[in-house]
Amino acid sequence: MKTQPIVHLGVLVMISLLGLTALFFNESNSVGGAVIYDRVIVEEYQSECSDNDPLENYDVKGSVLYRDYRYNDFCSNNKLFQVYCDSSVRVGVTHGYQCLHGSFEGVCLE
Repeated sequence: MKTQPIVHLGVLVMISLLGLTALFFNESNSVGGAVIYDRVIVEEYQSECSDNDPLENYDVKGSVLYRDYRYNDFCSNNKLFQVYCDSSVRVGVTHGYQCLHGSFEGVCLE
């Protein structure tokens, strides 16, 4: 039958679309139990990502605004994780930076 490869392709496309939809609409807001964003109310929809601090600035708690969310730098196991704009439409999180004196609420302690 010649239609069999087309059926298999259709099933594969449907599964891929379902997976992407689930990934896109995932509302998880934590990594390892640490909250990485807070819902904020903005007057205007933020279609592009904007960051308020540079990476590797470990003594300032930074945040990123994208759409109607604010994503905050956070700590987990004395490591600092910084959020940043990976692109104009994507938020990224750095690998954990080991703070020498521990970390608290998104900053390294001095």
